[in-house]
Amino acid sequence: MHQFLRARALSLAVVAAVAGAVVSVPVHADASSILKIHINSHGKVRLSDTTLHTGTVRFALTGGAPGWGVQVVTLKHGLTLKRAEGLVAGAFAGNVKKIRKMYADINFVGGPSASGPTSGTLELPKAGTYYVFGTPPDGVKSPNVVKVHVTGPAVRPAAPTSKAQVVAVTGARWGGRSTLPHKGTLVFKNRSKDYAHFVDFEAVQPGTTRDQVLSFLQSSGPNSPPPSFADMTRQGFSGSIVSPGEWTAQRFHLAPGAYAVLCFMPDKKMGMPHALMGMVKIVTVK
Repeated sequence: MHQFLRARALSLAVVAAVAGAVVSVPVHADASSILKIHINSHGKVRLSDTTLHTGTVRFALTGGAPGWGVQVVTLKHGLTLKRAEGLVAGAFAGNVKKIRKMYADINFVGGPSASGPTSGTLELPKAGTYYVFGTPPDGVKSPNVVKVHVTGPAVRPAAPTSKAQVVAVTGARWGGRSTLPHKGTLVFKNRSKDYAHFVDFEAVQPGTTRDQVLSFLQSSGPNSPPPSFADMTRQGFSGSIVSPGEWTAQRFHLAPGAYAVLCFMPDKKMGMPHALMGMVKIVTVK
């Protein structure tokens, strides 16, 4: 399903998720083990381990729910889940004060797309409490939030090496390559200094330009049909939110062709989604 109008879809997902019930079952990880993440068709998340160590954690996701993802966050400055819910709701409604506080008080650590089984790597840079939940499509309530306890010294692990890299840079812009392989490990790095971002690939027709996509986004409404340049024969890909300095990585597979890369996180000065302000890039997947 094409989601050029998903400016509120991910935001509603996060709002619904942080309002869910917190589940904390102490299961201790072996340092050499792979974190098993299971998400059922209703978006309920289960983890094989809820006590982890700082650094990189390899994961294997089973199950899957179309349109869902898995998001990992930490909360700062004494923020509670309930207050985080209000912050995110206000931020994606365009409240600039709450947008700024959301970026200041919530650290988005990333997580995998959960439409089907996949694997990858998560970064856990600091000790503390992490929250893991399913991000549902269209604001459906997430059934649970799993609390994870992370111990160990602060680290800054390097992202995996991959030819499939997408990079967000300061000023709400995309860096990185314009040609990507169609499968492998997709690494999303947020090298910006000012915003959390997420990556959204939407399939477009050959020859589609950045200006065409931007014009559609700026002129369309919530009930507008998909644009004429959308390629309805290919599925896109949406990742989770990643704060400045963080990265996330997972296995992916996209049909070859052109894609628009978008981000709909809100701007803390203007209040509008980044894609509407120009965070749009056309890439070729081969």
